[in-house]
Amino acid sequence: MKRRNFLVFSALGITSVAIPIWYYKYRPLSYDGLILEPEYLSYIMDGQSIYDLGSLYREQTPGERSERELLSLLPAQDETSNDALLAEIRRDITVDYENDDVICIDGWILSKTEARQCALFSLNHKS
Repeated sequence: MKRRNFLVFSALGITSVAIPIWYYKYRPLSYDGLILEPEYLSYIMDGQSIYDLGSLYREQTPGERSERELLSLLPAQDETSNDALLAEIRRDITVDYENDDVICIDGWILSKTEARQCALFSLNHKS
């Protein structure tokens, strides 16, 4: 095989592998708005307060700063109805409190699920 042919086929092979990997890693995310805003906190807080809590949570937890990381930790929304997704979020919040899986942020004691929703909210809204 000639060197030129080898280089051309190698470049094509690398490109054919790199493009799908790049797309999978950087494709746009889409998710339901129900997962974005914590339901119970929205009854007692305004958007700015939820944003502030989410920003503080992201500062406290370095492993949960991006949308992808947060979405992987929140309930999956694979073709489920809004009611089913909302029920799953509520159940996760209840389980967090029962298992003492809570975090204190700015004097508020939140379940991890609520804190992650606040963090996701802070990524999608500007202060």
